[in-house]
Amino acid sequence: MAHSEPAPTDDTRAPTVDELVSLGNRIGLAIDSNGIEELLTEYLEDLSTGDPFYGTHLQKVNNRKQVSAAAVQTNPLSTEDIRKVLNAWDTVSSYVCKYHPDETVTRRVNGMYETNVISHFRAILKRRQKQSKIDHFFKKINQGK
Repeated sequence: MAHSEPAPTDDTRAPTVDELVSLGNRIGLAIDSNGIEELLTEYLEDLSTGDPFYGTHLQKVNNRKQVSAAAVQTNPLSTEDIRKVLNAWDTVSSYVCKYHPDETVTRRVNGMYETNVISHFRAILKRRQKQSKIDHFFKKINQGK
């Protein structure tokens, strides 16, 4: 399976490369922007060679998207349920960060879970709040006529 994403432009790539160089230097690696560019090029070449792992990974991602879309369509969550889940997550996350002995692992796992799972529910809630404001606005306009 060929990987055909366009190469990032210098505008979008530069801050990321600079951040990676800075991070590498902070943890004691002797790395510069050329090294980052080389790693990125090698990575993209590996993807374009038809790596079976990449194909399998894409298939899993697509399957998750299909399952997720089907779940949302068949069983929509109430706004109140989403708020309860988000409040519970905030409580658990705060507790774990406060009392777990390995702060690095805790932050990494919390960040991963927040990015991959919780952000979905936050986005749903944000869309609903935005739609509610729009509906309220148009309701006022219609009542004024």
